[in-house]
Amino acid sequence: AAGFCREGYADASMETRLREAIQSIIACESHEDLPKCIETLAEFSTPENHQRIDELLDKVGRVRAIGLSSRSTVQTRESPEAQLVISPVPYHLTMQVLRERMECFGKIAYIKRRSHAIGVGADALIQFAQPAHAAYALEAVNDMKVLGPTVIARIGKT
Repeated sequence: AAGFCREGYADASMETRLREAIQSIIACESHEDLPKCIETLAEFSTPENHQRIDELLDKVGRVRAIGLSSRSTVQTRESPEAQLVISPVPYHLTMQVLRERMECFGKIAYIKRRSHAIGVGADALIQFAQPAHAAYALEAVNDMKVLGPTVIARIGKT
């Protein structure tokens, strides 16, 4: 990692000290004892280290924001193999909830809600970026019932 000082880490026996601090935190029985558990690291709480930590957290935040924005603007070709049709979509599954539950299986290009011709209920079409993402989501919906016991999914057709 950029900016990591391996020699300083080794010279200060940080690996051992961090392991000891972690073990004392795990063994800690009360939140009031936590300050005593991390006393071993107090000498490293310097203004320079605080600034470095703030810089790294800012950098991580910017990278995460870039990742999240790219996730919402996935450019992909429509592929029937990467489409998942969810039927029926229960009323409690809004498009936002559906997106939140399904995006852990892969990048989603878009979600469309399709009303039934009869006028009762709806289906949803989820376009994933990759066919493998759709296959993984298909297994989760049908076998693990991640959207509920009555919801069925199938891969889209042309």
